[in-house]
Amino acid sequence: MMAMLIMLEANLMLIPKDSSDGSQRKVSEDLKKVAVDLLLKASGLLDFCVHSILVNLPLQIRKDLPNYLKEGFLLAISIQAIAQGVEMQLGMALQCENVTLSVKRRLACEAVIYIFQVF
Repeated sequence: MMAMLIMLEANLMLIPKDSSDGSQRKVSEDLKKVAVDLLLKASGLLDFCVHSILVNLPLQIRKDLPNYLKEGFLLAISIQAIAQGVEMQLGMALQCENVTLSVKRRLACEAVIYIFQVF
């Protein structure tokens, strides 16, 4: 539940706020960086839950858990959070002139890998 709340907080940060001068709505780079950190934190919590908590539960309790608390679902959400963070990093890298092409390529490859892991 904590991971889902962190992901909600990260996604709420990415909703552009209305500016006072009526110009185009935009999310600041600092908020994007904080959102990426929050997504990685949420992914880490979900990964910890799957690999440290669920494995120690008795089999009967694991079978009786609702679908949204089972291993496959939690892993998929964890990978989705990482993928969203990498996609945001790629977007920020593409907008920055100082980022090298190799870094942009690495981020693009990572994004593709994580997205295909969910499917």
